[in-house]
This record gives sequence, structure tokens and C-alpha cells, in this order.
Amino acid sequence: MSGCFWLVIVLAFLQVISGIAIAQGADAGYASGTTVPLNPQYQSGDPAITFYYTFAGDLVVFQNLEASKDPRYPMGLYLYRISENRTELVPGTADDEHGANILGTRIEGDRIIWQHMFPDDVTHIYNSTTGTERVVPDSSAWGALKTYHRQFGNVTIDTVERTEPAIDGDRIVWSQGFSTATNDQGTDLYMMNLTTGEVIPVSESPGGQVRPSISGRYIVWEDTRNGIENPDIYLYDLETRTETPICTDPSYQRYPVVSGDYVIWIDFRNGFDFSQIRMYRISTGTESVIGGDQIMRHGSPFISGDRVVFLKCIPYSVNPRGICQGILYDIGTNEYTSLPKTEESQSLWGISGDRILYSEETDTSRQMYLFTLENRTPALPVVTVIEKSRNTSSALPTETPVTGETPAAESPGFDLLPCSIAVSLACVLLGYRRT
Repeated sequence: MSGCFWLVIVLAFLQVISGIAIAQGADAGYASGTTVPLNPQYQSGDPAITFYYTFAGDLVVFQNLEASKDPRYPMGLYLYRISENRTELVPGTADDEHGANILGTRIEGDRIIWQHMFPDDVTHIYNSTTGTERVVPDSSAWGALKTYHRQFGNVTIDTVERTEPAIDGDRIVWSQGFSTATNDQGTDLYMMNLTTGEVIPVSESPGGQVRPSISGRYIVWEDTRNGIENPDIYLYDLETRTETPICTDPSYQRYPVVSGDYVIWIDFRNGFDFSQIRMYRISTGTESVIGGDQIMRHGSPFISGDRVVFLKCIPYSVNPRGICQGILYDIGTNEYTSLPKTEESQSLWGISGDRILYSEETDTSRQMYLFTLENRTPALPVVTVIEKSRNTSSALPTETPVTGETPAAESPGFDLLPCSIAVSLACVLLGYRRT
């Protein structure tokens, strides 16, 4: 057949896939609000160096892994105050043989919760307003504190390692056991009341209880009591002191988060390349899919009140980079909108009230953005913007971070999806022709 024939075939596929891509994202257009580029000092513009951010309220926490020529600013955990455009080192996190575990870092109000890089038996709570720190559990703690035992030949090791803290108000929850970093099947879930010092077991069921999240009276976590290859989602009600399985589908359910009446998680029952975002409403006991179809991969869910943000991505089997677009879902109105359109890939780092922290990334650069929905939270001072700035180094610009209105758009989504799929199809068809 002629080259023209194959070109027509590829263009036809391109038109079909483009229609699918738009249909999958065009529920309600783009979210309305303002976008502010953020450039915290001492961060790296390289995604391979500064690889994770924690966000809540007015605070962003990140780990700087770039050595500085200024000894006052070593590698360590840094706190960025958005309203003040100011970055400071979290005391006690300066790089040493332990380091800070950024994946174990949380923000609650003005408190930064962090742990050392390697499994430790304490959690550090730094109050960024008073400049004071508390380590928990400490000598004031009382209640059910468990020690774990492992036999190595003739040697018995007695220890307890705590990791993955989650906090809400005066309650902090963590996973503990022996060698928790190795996904040991014997990990449990414990909670401490920071006011009374009481420590209680939340779950000591067989298997591992990991990645807890707490909101009000509810605690949720990822549970492997049904097998390490079949993680499920469980919930504990602190008022009724009852445990409830939320989802025990015979596949992977991971990274649960609870907020108020809702639990969300990533669900892999359709395979890892077509993951879904599922939601469980506690008051009604009902489960629904809020992000998931047969041609896209979904991930990185965050929830705040009745708003959920997650990523919709090109499957890795189509494009190894897995290019992503941020999606906002409003539970109350059942509406979907996209974050500001990008020609690159987006990553999500959190939602807090009306604010969403996300980044636009290439293989070698990252630019952070704060998106404020409908101006209901006061934005940073507005200045005229000629062109979006890109943060390519750890230096902090002297000017105030810029803001700009999100432009109107006819349809959400990203244009790279049909292109990537069309290229893949072209390769397949041309390869077939040669055979």
C-alpha cells in the first residue's frame, strides 16, 4: 500500500484519539482562579534533586539536597512561608548521617511534623510560630506502648520503630513495628493524644497497617492482613471504637486519605497503567469512581473538605514519561475542572482550602505554582507579568512572586496525549508494513 494510505490511517486515529482525550477532560472547562509562580529559596529546579513537597495553609516544606557555598544554609528540611516569600531551615534537620525523611513530613496549622531518614522511634513536632520543638512519644506518654522482637541466630533484638506520622489537632497517628521501612508484615497502628499523653493501639491486626490518615473521629490506613500483594483500605471510628473494612477488592488499593465524611485512594483493579481514584462516603457506606477510565492512568489524590485533586496521565505503555494534567473534582456539585493548561507535565503536591500547590515539569526543570480558586483566599500582591518565569537554580529572585489570572480556555486536557498516541500508532503501523 502507498505511504498516503498509512498517513490517512494515522490521521484518522489522531482525530479519534483527540476526541476521546477532550471528552475525558471536558466536563466543565478550566478551574477559575489565579496562578502564582513560587520560587522558594534553596530549592532546586531539578526534579531529581528536590523531589517532594508538603503543603498546607500558608506553609510549604521541602528538602534541599543541593550543597550550598553558604554554611548557614546546608542541605536539610526547609520551610517556605508563602505570604512572606521567606524560606527558613527547620531546626534539627541539617544534613547529617541521619537526614530528614521528607515522605514522613506533615504540616498541621503552624506545626511541622518530621522524622529522621532511617526508621526511628520518635517524631519531631516543630512549632514554626514559637520556634519550639516537641518529641513524641516522650517520658510523659503512657498507655499501650509495644516492643517488637526479632531473633537473629542466638541474638534477640527488642526495638520499636515508628514511621509515617499523620496528625489532626491534638491526635497523632503512626505505623510502628520492626524494620517498618521493609514493609514488615508485623507493623501496627498507634495513636497518641498530645494533650493527655495517652497512647492507644488503633489496629494490631495480622499483617501490616501502614500509611495512616486522620480527620476528626476517623482514621484510615492501608492494610495487608489479606496478603502483601492485596493491600486493602480500613477505617477506625474513634467515637464508636469500631473498625470497618472500606475496600477489600482482590487487587491493590493504596494511599488512602480521609477528610470529613470522605475517604479517597488509588485503586489498581484495572491494572497499574489504568489506575483509578475511588471515593467512599462514610455516612452512607457507598463507594464510587471519581477518576478512572480505560485509556488513562490516575494518581496523586489529595482532599480538602469536599474538593479532591488528582492527576490524569498518559499511560506509561504509551509514553514512558507519563505526562500528566491536574484535575479538580467538587464533590458537592459533582463537577470536574482542569488546572491551568500546560504544554509540559504537571505534578500535584496538595490542596488546602481554596489553594492547590502544583508544579510544571520537564525531565530537567521544575516550576512551582500556587493556584487559588475563585479568589476566595487573598492572593499574593499582583504585579504585571510579561512571561512566565522558570526556576532553574536555588537562588531566590528579589522581586515578589508574580501572579496572573488563569486564561479562559475552550476545553481542558493536554494536547500531548493525541500526539503521543498517534506517534505510537504510526510506529506500529509502519513496522507492520515493513513485515
